[in-house]
Amino acid sequence: MGQARNFFHGIQYLRGFAALVVVLVHARHYFKPAAASWPDVGTYSVEIFLVTSGFVLAHTTAALPATGNRLPLAAVFLWRRLLRLLPFYWAVQLINSAPQLLAWIERSSSLRELYWNFDPRLQAFALDMLLIPHPHPVRTDALWPLVVPGWTLNLEACFYLVFTLSLLVRRVNLELAMLMLVGLFLVGQVDPPTSAVMGFYTQERILCFAVGILAYRLMQGREMSTLSLLPWICAMISALGLMIGVGLHLGLGNDARPAMAVTAGLLLLVAAMAPNLFKSRTLALLGDSSYAIYLLHTVVAFPLVHWMLRVADLDYLRFLPDVGFLNTAPVMLFHVLVSALVGILGHKLLEKPLTDGARALSARLFILLGSLAHLSSNLSPAGSISPPARPLSPVGKR
Repeated sequence: MGQARNFFHGIQYLRGFAALVVVLVHARHYFKPAAASWPDVGTYSVEIFLVTSGFVLAHTTAALPATGNRLPLAAVFLWRRLLRLLPFYWAVQLINSAPQLLAWIERSSSLRELYWNFDPRLQAFALDMLLIPHPHPVRTDALWPLVVPGWTLNLEACFYLVFTLSLLVRRVNLELAMLMLVGLFLVGQVDPPTSAVMGFYTQERILCFAVGILAYRLMQGREMSTLSLLPWICAMISALGLMIGVGLHLGLGNDARPAMAVTAGLLLLVAAMAPNLFKSRTLALLGDSSYAIYLLHTVVAFPLVHWMLRVADLDYLRFLPDVGFLNTAPVMLFHVLVSALVGILGHKLLEKPLTDGARALSARLFILLGSLAHLSSNLSPAGSISPPARPLSPVGKR
């Protein structure tokens, strides 16, 4: 158990950091002319999320029994992952598309009109709810959902299916999962799919999940010593610097992504060695809220920031060709601060209640189905109560 704790409090800090870097990268688009010349290396923080996902899933399934029927275990695993992923994502999609949905209902007075008024954006909304990649209604060259950061969740769903299939095999399920993920990548390299959707599932970033599983395999069963605070901070800075340096050297092309996945895996391994004495409630809260920060920053936080900047008569900054660091940094950091606060509130007020409620409802549903199955097993084929397995006692006869 001590090893698991070492793994996760450092990795939670890394998750929060990665979410804030994503916000920072997206905040630069506020400055329209100037943003085009800025480096894109921060987009590689997505690799950190995907590598972490591979690591966490490998860890959380390590205690599953190696014997018995694996099908129920795999089904329960997939169901629990969807319960973790979907309720909050669906809520954010509803918040984002609420104006279009309300307008669609308002201008349709019958079921027939609902059908005829169903526009492409609403079709995109339906596909997003099912985690199916599709061209964005505006940026048709990109397979983006309406909540653009949600494209990684479509890739996560593919990983969940692969991992679920691997759980059907005993003992070597992690190796099988890595093999299938690498196989998807190789299919995309050897025979590039003509379908954009299949190209999405065979992209280079699919390797990040395999790197995360491999990182867990390297640590599994080993006594990983934690570092003291100063060496750990130096190691984290070095690993992060290596990731940034490799990203700047290789650029933003797809060819760089396998190397960036490896550097993200190295950063994850260093984060897992976080000292036990270094416990920060603030960093842990940011890690817990990383999912909410990631999804809500473009839907809620950024519109709120842009409204506040307009009220303060600072909106002119976004159109200057050379904004300058002194003007840029405070505005971008303000985006990050508001996004963090919105994400924390979203985590506590929306994400956690929705997830806990979905799990509780699911548990009640399983209990109900189990009771019905038990009741039906006690019924004879004719529908009457089956006779008891042994004769009634004299007391029972009375």
